[in-house]
Amino acid sequence: MTTLSAKRLDVSRSLSLPVLPPSAPQWAGLLLEAMRGQHSQFAQILEVLARHRTLVGAMADRPESEGSGVLFIATDTHAMYVDLADGWTELIATATEREALSVASASLSGSGTDPDAIHVDERSEISGITQKFTLTGAEMLVIEDPADANRKKMVTVDNLPGGDGDCPEYKFIKATGQSEGDLHLSDGTSWNTSNALIKKIRIETTSTDWDAWILQNDNGYSTDDANIPAMQIMDAGSGDLDIDLDHAYEDEDTSAEVHLYLIDNSGTATFDVYVIGYGLSTP
Repeated sequence: MTTLSAKRLDVSRSLSLPVLPPSAPQWAGLLLEAMRGQHSQFAQILEVLARHRTLVGAMADRPESEGSGVLFIATDTHAMYVDLADGWTELIATATEREALSVASASLSGSGTDPDAIHVDERSEISGITQKFTLTGAEMLVIEDPADANRKKMVTVDNLPGGDGDCPEYKFIKATGQSEGDLHLSDGTSWNTSNALIKKIRIETTSTDWDAWILQNDNGYSTDDANIPAMQIMDAGSGDLDIDLDHAYEDEDTSAEVHLYLIDNSGTATFDVYVIGYGLSTP
């Protein structure tokens, strides 16, 4: 028996062999030439086979064994056999030998049997593909899984690390004509999150002396029972002001709101409030 390893050589997937005529005497020799430097037992066997014929066809068409050293490639079972003195013997190859044969086979027909395939040794193939600018998360990518002997798998963008909401998404709230006191601000379209990184709060008002606090639940400033206590973000503000923050915010009652407490120390002016930030995924 001619056994090189414990795995059967998968001709259709590993070698990407071209479809050959019934007899191709030079095929094994060309493979051997492309494999020079491998010095494997498999290459040595091919060197012997290069002196004989190569047949390609369905398994049912394989001729009777004559011990002639003919190489036969079965197109339906995707296996390779050599006709030795003790009958047809399947050739078995290691992963390294399969890789070498794959490269060798590609060298016989340019970039392989499929001109539209992506190849290891071809430049500028990805850059020529039509680009998609806006991802929905349902897009599919091909990976090789190192936990499964580098077999190819499909993943969606949503399932990548950092996907499905982990990527920051611009959010804002616009609330005009707000009276002083506890404010529970929301926007089901443009905010719609209970977890955010608040970058800026803009206050527009005629008050010449106002204070502001940010709270993380809707129980109000006087109760102040959130996990994170009320934090003062403005003291004695006057007129329109931008409050720059970098505040990781969680609405603890998951109502997708931003809770503020505003007080006008100089009268009863109203407030236009603008909250700008980035949505974050739920921990």
